[in-house]
Amino acid sequence: MKHIDSAKNPTIKQVLNYIEKARDRKRDNVFVVEGIRENARALDSGYSAQWLFFPESRMTELEFKVEMGRTEALVHACGDEAFDKIAVRKGIPNVVGIYERQTQDLVDLVLPDNALVLVLEAIEKPGNLGAILRSASAAEVDAVLLADTVVDAFHPQVVRNSLGGFFDVDMVSAPSQEIVEYLSEKGIRKVVTTLEGSTPHYQTDMSGSAAIVMGAEDTGVTDIWLENADDRILIPMGGVVDSLNVSVAAAIMLFEAKRQRS
Repeated sequence: MKHIDSAKNPTIKQVLNYIEKARDRKRDNVFVVEGIRENARALDSGYSAQWLFFPESRMTELEFKVEMGRTEALVHACGDEAFDKIAVRKGIPNVVGIYERQTQDLVDLVLPDNALVLVLEAIEKPGNLGAILRSASAAEVDAVLLADTVVDAFHPQVVRNSLGGFFDVDMVSAPSQEIVEYLSEKGIRKVVTTLEGSTPHYQTDMSGSAAIVMGAEDTGVTDIWLENADDRILIPMGGVVDSLNVSVAAAIMLFEAKRQRS
């Protein structure tokens, strides 16, 4: 175990680079996890931790070991100034970890016969993706497919907002064309959200194998999904608004599918 007191320590500076710079995370094939529960789930899910940090004034070494269990990671006990430089949640017992990325391709996915899949086309905001992964875990989604993704799926805010869902749901990034072909080959119905010629979500059968397809908030799904849709669905709305945040809309769709399957 190492001790770090200064916020200017080179290791702290490196972690801060990983938090702030996608290119550094990608270059070193790592991502950042914050939170006691989140780090425990990362380790339980088989992710390899390289570095772990905890604030020694708020958490004893024994408490850290109880929460994290056995790990081969290099552990750093930090002074408050150093730890608060790399943590969003300050002043509480907390853990920050640096982990090796794990990615998979479509061919690596193993789906059940009655799969529920969520496709997110061109999602842009890491906070939204994190919230969607949280809902996807709660709705027992089998996979989240990122089509033509813009966002860094390993952004710290994705992991943080998912509240552990990041480690519970298989996630794959691929071009829309490849995902369309994959779903067709697997016999999974493409249930596409759009305002054009659509049926209310609660009137659409999602009790069998289904992939719910969500588009970007401002533009919706692209033509490739409209042309290959097996069903078109929407969420009926009243009031003066004509759209919902994509994470809210995704949760509504997923829990309707879960309701139909229960």
